[in-house]
Amino acid sequence: MNSLTGPLKMYGDVPVAEVGVGTTSRRADFRHGGYPKFPLAEPTLASEILRTEDTLTAPGNCGRVATPRIVGGSTSIYGNHPWQVEIEIYKRGDGFIHHCGGAIISPLHVLTAAHCLKQPALSRHDFRIKVGDHNLRQSDQDEQMFEVENFTTHPDFAVGGHYNNDVAVIKIKAQRGEGFQMSRFVTPACLPTSYTSYTPGTHCQVSGWGLTDADNYFSKPHVLHSTEVLLLSDTKCKELHSLRGYGQGMICAGHLDGGRDSCNGDSGGPLACNIDGTHILMGLVSWGKNCGQPSLPGVYTDIQYYLNWIKSVMLE
Repeated sequence: MNSLTGPLKMYGDVPVAEVGVGTTSRRADFRHGGYPKFPLAEPTLASEILRTEDTLTAPGNCGRVATPRIVGGSTSIYGNHPWQVEIEIYKRGDGFIHHCGGAIISPLHVLTAAHCLKQPALSRHDFRIKVGDHNLRQSDQDEQMFEVENFTTHPDFAVGGHYNNDVAVIKIKAQRGEGFQMSRFVTPACLPTSYTSYTPGTHCQVSGWGLTDADNYFSKPHVLHSTEVLLLSDTKCKELHSLRGYGQGMICAGHLDGGRDSCNGDSGGPLACNIDGTHILMGLVSWGKNCGQPSLPGVYTDIQYYLNWIKSVMLE
């Protein structure tokens, strides 16, 4: 049986880590002036709905790490981002290769960006999920690999649109009746609640295997990278992205002087923010205008905005 880091809320019979906090590959053109932080692979086909207030407790907490952090776009230490997921896609001739990021939210569920999955003629068989992964060129200590049972993209996400509703839930196929085996290297991210405070200036970490240089397709790292970004106010995000489709269900984070940002290949990856000492999954890498440019912070799917939908999908 999985050892879950807690406390954990039960939504029906689904345990979910949650805390309440007080009040380029190729440079894809984005039709509204930016581009999605999109996968590097070209695929080949081959609630707040609280059902119970029961709380499980287990050693440790969701959203906590046991190692120091490296910031500023550097290689991450193994275990710094234990909720990090690597989503791979099948490419004829190459097998499964890196595609997108994601975040663990339960022993069976992963959150990612809808644009990572909703492409013509792709099915669950075209993807596989890795957790506990750090170096893509070797098998890491707690690395685990799973097939996809099913995935659900937000019904109002539209390919080629403004990237509104850019969120999806993946359910993995259990192995011998079990999902992710939790450890210091594999831990669910804490979901926010409706009461979690969104405070501009909050320090967050974004992580992934995306490009480290937006102009260099070959700058794809084989080890997980991370960088620190700051939450920006909704007013500032709208001001900076007013002509690029920024709207409801989005947040932005970065540095106004540029230099630190997510990039192509990081799509769907976690934006985990340090709130009262716990790292809470506030966003998923979605889209942006170039990478790390001044006054062009990255745009992320707002997890808090989609909590009801996420939890309802997990109960299906």
